[in-house]
Amino acid sequence: MSQAQFTAVPVERYHEVVVRQIARHIVSGTFSPGDELPSEKSLMSEFGVSRAVVREALRSLHQSGLINLRQGRRTQVNSETRWNLLDPIVLIAFRDEDRVIPLLRDLAWIRAVLEPQIAEEAARGVTPELRSDLEESLERMRELLHDNEAFYLEDQNFHLLLARSTGNLVLERLMRVLTHLFNVSRPPVLASSGSPRGSLEGHEDIAREVSAGDPEGARQAMQRHMDWRAPQLQEE
Repeated sequence: MSQAQFTAVPVERYHEVVVRQIARHIVSGTFSPGDELPSEKSLMSEFGVSRAVVREALRSLHQSGLINLRQGRRTQVNSETRWNLLDPIVLIAFRDEDRVIPLLRDLAWIRAVLEPQIAEEAARGVTPELRSDLEESLERMRELLHDNEAFYLEDQNFHLLLARSTGNLVLERLMRVLTHLFNVSRPPVLASSGSPRGSLEGHEDIAREVSAGDPEGARQAMQRHMDWRAPQLQEE
């Protein structure tokens, strides 16, 4: 078994830091499938935390599929086929190990399939409230053109407004999950990539077609926007 080097935890929310370090060692291959993790006592010593913190961290790693936690037996690392790739713990570890872009492309592909249909449905059932909400979101984007991170979050809110307007509770929840997963796992370079002004123009185009109650125009506007965003996740 490879020897992993851990760093003592100097901050609050101890178990999250323990989880993140162990997850990185698993995703990076320092621990191979079938390897046993160090004992609870060893982990307590290396991280400088209590047994309760170690056990909470191990439970989180077990729930994410990274390890197999068995009562009375040493904890083993699972094969990649058992990892829950939609778990933030796993996605963040992939991000930290510079392996996340292919996963983000897969998430973006799902959104690219769903979003044009969402825009079409939003336009078909457009209400005065939705028109107002979209215009307010656009106004916030205009104010945030020089704050990439805040602009990005408002961008996501715009898309959630459209999903909510369909009245499909499962779809809205799915879009929230996809958005959350993308947010927690995207590397810093994506937070500052792309053109906020170009993105704003795409959203204005979508809002115009939705507000006009033009389902086909809204679908096409969203498709253009998805096509515009796609190159940001292309592999170098």
